[in-house]
Amino acid sequence: MVDLIDENGRLFGLVNIIDLLVVLLVVAMVAAGFALVSGSSPDSDAEDAQPTTTVVFESQSVEPYVAAAIQNGSVGGPEVMAVRSKTVEPATVVVPDQNGQLHVRQHPRLKDVTLTLELNTTRKSTDMLFSDVIHSGSGPTVRKRPLRIGQQLRLDVGNVTLTGNVTSIGG
Repeated sequence: MVDLIDENGRLFGLVNIIDLLVVLLVVAMVAAGFALVSGSSPDSDAEDAQPTTTVVFESQSVEPYVAAAIQNGSVGGPEVMAVRSKTVEPATVVVPDQNGQLHVRQHPRLKDVTLTLELNTTRKSTDMLFSDVIHSGSGPTVRKRPLRIGQQLRLDVGNVTLTGNVTSIGG
């Protein structure tokens, strides 16, 4: 019968016990490194936790027919999921008088539109990423970019396309 460790320090007479411990240590380190690199990070769970974000979006000096065409409710597009509320007010303009003084007046025709929207977003680290659709000659392309207050966006809201600024996120 073969001894567990022979007189030369080999396990079952085949492998030196020190060599075996070194090999096991290297295998454990490789497995831990692989798990660290390929394993899921805590941020990956946060990406799925908030697929949409509420933002306030303002578009100024819009034609009245464009403002009227925006409907509340589900849009279901790649960028905008839903229009939660819409406020339309007369656009304001600065008009000089005969003496050169400036006065703020309501535009006789154009409107300022404020929308509360649900946008498709994902969270990565500290950034809120927005699924932005770029329209080009080769067709629409979706890209993700950070969503910021003051950022100018061009959005498809149902059958209407608007350009405006994000004035609030999560409000």
